[in-house]
Amino acid sequence: MKVKQSYDELHETRFEENEIEKKLEIEQECERDAPAESSIETIADALHFEININGKPKHALTSSSATAYSEVKTSTVKAKRMATEENEEGQIINPFTMLLLNDDAEPGPSTTLNEGAPNHHLLQNHSLPSIQSTLTIRQLPSEGLSFQLWPAATSLVSLLDRHRADPLSSPLFAALQGRRRILELGSGTGIVGIVAAATLGGHVTLTDLPHVVPNLQFNADANAGVMGPSGGKLTVAPLRWGHDDDVEAIGREFDLILASDVVYHDHLYEPLLKTLRLMMLSKGAEREGNEKMVFVMAHKKRWKKESAFFKKAKKHFHVDVLHTDTPCHGTRVGVVVYRFVGKG
Repeated sequence: MKVKQSYDELHETRFEENEIEKKLEIEQECERDAPAESSIETIADALHFEININGKPKHALTSSSATAYSEVKTSTVKAKRMATEENEEGQIINPFTMLLLNDDAEPGPSTTLNEGAPNHHLLQNHSLPSIQSTLTIRQLPSEGLSFQLWPAATSLVSLLDRHRADPLSSPLFAALQGRRRILELGSGTGIVGIVAAATLGGHVTLTDLPHVVPNLQFNADANAGVMGPSGGKLTVAPLRWGHDDDVEAIGREFDLILASDVVYHDHLYEPLLKTLRLMMLSKGAEREGNEKMVFVMAHKKRWKKESAFFKKAKKHFHVDVLHTDTPCHGTRVGVVVYRFVGKG
């Protein structure tokens, strides 16, 4: 019975990973097709994307991406016939259609991978108008979820850029002000932490699972030149959530913790919360002047059960909303940025 239970849990996890992969592909397509309206001016003004294949910009829709787009549209029609479910606020959420394109949406710029490169890498340039610089981020989609850009990361990057341009009007002002020692959890490609170092001038430690670290280090090294004007610094280190020894190795000398799109598997809720408790609530986590460490998390809801994470978190942390994105065209749910501060 125990063996069967473990097998069932593993099967469910793999199923969820496949579903998340599909959703992530659709979200990325949705972002490229998004209309001009945005809660942070226009997407074009806030964050510019340029796909690079073999080192050359590419904007034309290729036959392979056109086929993929056609398949997405077909999936949309089928998914819209499926039942919806209500979340805890009473809003209708259909987990199969909330991230899909509208039937009348037009295909955006090509996201064809560099199939001649190892791991089919994809390079994206991200413009940061506030510091007049451009980042280059390498994705390795064939390697899994941790090697791809997620919508919440895009939103947080845009907000950091906006904060640098005009701090007083930034929804992140109260959470970021004066905080320069920064830890990013579940960094993935590292774009959020890299932008935080470049725009805030802080010393940012990028962390993720050991097998993700090499690509994380690649992106940190590739964008080291962007740190110069602000004085920002980057460090890359492995950190497994829920492991006391990993937390001890990293230390607790941080003012701010950042994360984006890290709440997507229910079996990760407790390890993530344990890491936050170790960092923010345990002995040795006190800041100078009794100032508390702050956790800022950008999150896009995909599953109704994600509410359980916030319910658990609120037992130990005060949680409030700093910012809510306008939902992407054709979806009901936008990215929400939360602030967590330890109780007591």
